Parts: sequence; structure tokens; C-alpha cells
Amino acid sequence: MGEQKRKRKNSNKKSKKDKRNSVILTNNKNAAAARKKGVDFFKVILFTIPFFYGLFYEFTACLSGIALAVFLIYWIYKQETFCFGGTGASLLMVFFLCYLLTCIWAVDRGMAFAGFIKISPCILFLLVMMQFTRNEIRDCLQVVPLSSAVMAVLSISGFIIP
Repeated sequence: MGEQKRKRKNSNKKSKKDKRNSVILTNNKNAAAARKKGVDFFKVILFTIPFFYGLFYEFTACLSGIALAVFLIYWIYKQETFCFGGTGASLLMVFFLCYLLTCIWAVDRGMAFAGFIKISPCILFLLVMMQFTRNEIRDCLQVVPLSSAVMAVLSISGFIIP
């Protein structure tokens, strides 16, 4: 009786080990390269988004929302996963629904919907960030100071050049 329990325990350990190895085997160089390529593409999007008039106007927010939505669909298609969970996701959904509900009771429904469109890139940005690991998020957010420095240099040069 005791030997059977040991065999069961050993077989359970073996199956866990096999599961770990299968995860490692599926994480080949091509998948890692594709993931890095996607993260680099998102860095380009993150670098260029502030140059859309600072997302002040509704149409620029709409353009950046479209860019983020296309990237999110591309990422889900390539990685075949969608990570959405935790407290942050719950708060995100509540925020999203409350912002959308204001269109019902607003005095000017058109402007309320325009406000919703204007806030949607924030929601899409958070959804994209949920798909990345912590190191990938850190790498992506390092692009923001570089983007602001380039914008400052362009602004200064635009001020100096008549």
C-alpha cells in the first residue's frame, strides 16, 4: 500500500515536470523573436502617439485609439492569448462602463460620446499593457522620456526658426 502511494506521488511529479518542459519547448526562438518584434512595434506606436497634437482633439484621440486597437488585435492574433484579469481589469471595466453610461443622461449626448471616444485610448493602452510582462512594460515605458525629449527639441527648433 505504501509503495503505491509513492508511485502515485512520483508519477504526479513527473507529469508536472513534463508540463513544465512542454511550456519550455513551446517557447522557442521564433516565438520569442515574434514577441520582441511586437513589443518593438508597440514602442514605435508609443513614441509617435504624443505627436498627434498631444491627443487634445477628438479626432487625434480616435486615431490613436484605432492604432492601439489594431495593435491589440494583431497581438492577440499572433500570441493567441488575451490576458485580462485581476483588480485592475475590474476597475478598468467599471471605469469604461461608467464613462459610456454618461451618454444616456448627458445634456449633449454627442459631446458625451466624443468624451468617451477621447478617453478610449487610455482604456486600450491599459488593455495592451496587460498583455506584456513586467520587463516588457518597463522597456516600453522607457520610450516615453525619449519621445518627450524629441518633442521638446522639435518645439525649441520650431521657436527659433522663423
